[in-house]
Formats: sequence, structure tokens, C-alpha cells
Amino acid sequence: MRLDTPPVPSAERVCSDELINLLKLLQPSIRYRHHEPVFTCEQADRHAAGLAGVAAKNLLLKERKGQRYFLLCTDPSQRVDLKGLAALLGCSRLSMASAEELSLLLGTEAGALSLLSLLNDPGHRVEAIVEASLESVPRIQCHPLSNRCTMDVDTQVLWQLLDQRGHIVRWLALP
Repeated sequence: MRLDTPPVPSAERVCSDELINLLKLLQPSIRYRHHEPVFTCEQADRHAAGLAGVAAKNLLLKERKGQRYFLLCTDPSQRVDLKGLAALLGCSRLSMASAEELSLLLGTEAGALSLLSLLNDPGHRVEAIVEASLESVPRIQCHPLSNRCTMDVDTQVLWQLLDQRGHIVRWLALP
């Protein structure tokens, strides 16, 4: 999808507090930590000690001409081969989306991106790509639309929530 598609009005977007409350209802055993803002996986790791979920690296990628956008969720230690991934996805070239695109498409900011950000994309402009090795993990660490909090979300709850919102998760063994 092109970025010129109108963004979701801010009044219709899910906010962090609403999302935390929803996840507490869906997963009463959820654990989370509020912390100072984080912008890298290394910073997030320092605050997530004691959470059961597997850490994840999330990148908002775009096709060269901005025709398609992808939220890639992978193991933080995984080096992402953008050229190889572009070939797998049938794209000419992939690059990182800008902070402006992140805000317009998913209503979030750098450091706060997670699969939960897709809840602010009712038009399905962003495609979810998850590294295949994460499919079997029981919990994954996610930021609830804020880089000031980390939650350990039950993956079955996460997949169901995304499915209910019409987001199809595509599992890929990354090159």
C-alpha cells in the first residue's frame, strides 16, 4: 500500500493504556515493566529482566518505491539480509521506513514498534512478517505502543488478536 493512503485518525487509534488493559483481560497472568524510554534492543534487554517472553527485534521496512510496507519481527541476534528478504518477498529492494512513516502508518514512534503496533493499522497497509523460529515460542516481549513499557505476551493471544483484526502473519525462514 502507498503511504498516500490517509492515516487512521489519532482519535481512532489504540493508545498504550487501552492496549495494556485489553491484554490484562485477555491474559490475566501477563507481566510487564514500565521503564525509561528505549530505542534499541540492547536498551530494552536491560529492562526486561525477569519477563518470561522471548525478546524480539522489530523493523518497519518498505519496498523501494513505497508500494508495500512490512513489519519484520525477528530474533534480536538475527542479522537481517535486506537483499535476500526482498527476493523472498518478491520486492525489488527493501529499506528502513522513516520515523514519519512509522508514525503515519502505525501511530507509534522509534523504539515502540512491535507486532502490537498492527492494531493501529485497520487498513492493513503493513504486512506482518515473523521469523519462523519465533512461531513456537510461548511468549514474546512486546512494547504496547510505548517504548516506556515491555510486556511478555502469550503468543497464542497475540496471534488471535492479530487474526481478529484481519492481520495475516507470514512466517518466513530468513535468508
